[in-house]
Amino acid sequence: RDHPEFNHDLHDFLQQAFAQLRLIFPFYCKSISGAENARDAELMDMQEWLAFIRDCKIVSKSFNRGLAENVFVTSTSHVNRPKALGDVDRQMAFYEFVEAICRCAYLRENYSSQKRQVPLPECVAHLLDECILPYAQRDVSLAVRLKINSDAGVSKAFEIYGEPLWVLHAHLARQGRNESGRETLSMEQFLELLQSQGIVGDLSVRQLSEVRVPKHTLKTYRSVLTVAKAKRAFVESQRAEEASMGTVAGFQLSTELDYEEFLECLGRCGLLKYDQIEQMRPADRVTALILNVLGRMDVPSVITAATLVRALSTFVANRDSQPLPDESEEDHAKFLEMWSLLDLSDVRDHPEFN
Repeated sequence: RDHPEFNHDLHDFLQQAFAQLRLIFPFYCKSISGAENARDAELMDMQEWLAFIRDCKIVSKSFNRGLAENVFVTSTSHVNRPKALGDVDRQMAFYEFVEAICRCAYLRENYSSQKRQVPLPECVAHLLDECILPYAQRDVSLAVRLKINSDAGVSKAFEIYGEPLWVLHAHLARQGRNESGRETLSMEQFLELLQSQGIVGDLSVRQLSEVRVPKHTLKTYRSVLTVAKAKRAFVESQRAEEASMGTVAGFQLSTELDYEEFLECLGRCGLLKYDQIEQMRPADRVTALILNVLGRMDVPSVITAATLVRALSTFVANRDSQPLPDESEEDHAKFLEMWSLLDLSDVRDHPEFN
């Protein structure tokens, strides 16, 4: 109703929220069924749409789940729908997602109202401000990409192990060469690689110590990487900057990883796999996963080395001792002479306490 009289105000409200909506949409596209490739990551099905409705608390006395389902069907049933979307069974592209939000907003305010009809721009502004922007979850895949690309330690790890990683990627790519002839890695190959090295799974490792410490001070560390998270890392590593979400161009995205995407995927998996090991910096986590993939170090060994309680370096008085602020050089020399004569080698924990 009143379309296109409201276009100007609606345009302004949607433009202000556009950046946030572009972060919200891909999160829900990958949240329920788990995207298998870049195409799936740019389409939202009914389950994912209802998860979005639930998270944003959009259901009310005047707008129930049934109406939300009807909105989904209406928004994906255009006569002039692009052919690339025509064979997709009830999946929603980004522009249809925005349209569905507008329809929800209008119905929520006006479906059973006996009051004046609230104009669409006002309905949309209210839904965005009160429900969607405060409660919807966002996709952080771009932030993770920036973190990986901007970390000097991660870049150094890729540089150090670049040659063996390139050989590994090329070997796997030749085994499963696609029709285009490009050297790329499929999701199945990537998951097989992780599973063959014992990377996928849930593992707990007890902390060890080089010195005697009370047992209760030693922690148990857990390292988790599920198949679902590995798949998500794979999808998020596919470069899709040139495509708009849910457009015809978006369906031309590769469902495999080239070498640069392969490195990013390893980075993402490393950050996920060792996320609970607080002693490991991002660069340490990525390096550890590289070593796992290359078969140079297994997961338990990585965790043990990272969490090991190490003995302090041996103290040598003549080298390490310094005069106190109010102590003269002469007094300090006398103290060192006395220290050299002490013999406490029969006392427990000597020389750790030195």
